[in-house]
Amino acid sequence: MIDEERLAKNNRIREQCRQTREKRKSQICRVYCVKIDISNLNEAQKIHLKMLFVEAKWLYNDALTFTQKHDINDYDTSIQTVHGLDKDKQPVTHELEYLGSQMKQSVIQSIKHSLKGLAVLKNIII
Repeated sequence: MIDEERLAKNNRIREQCRQTREKRKSQICRVYCVKIDISNLNEAQKIHLKMLFVEAKWLYNDALTFTQKHDINDYDTSIQTVHGLDKDKQPVTHELEYLGSQMKQSVIQSIKHSLKGLAVLKNIII
């Protein structure tokens, strides 16, 4: 009886995956670039946007520091804290509260593109 239940469950999962693949064939990925009129934002929204920028900068710097000893592909984007230095060069740990996982992945992807571009330029110059 347990084998029959497991097989039935696997068939339901298989069918659901097939339906999802069919549905995604007709979907189109779109990206919209928008400008934000900051005068129409309330204070909480302004703080949120500012902190997104600051946390992305912290993450970028932390990932660059990581690449000094490791490969950028090994960087874990699911981290919630990053390490950096304050103005007096003292180590500081920052919590990432505003930055979502997709944004973290995008920051790491931009570093990969920058490194690849630098490598190409280095080969052209030399």
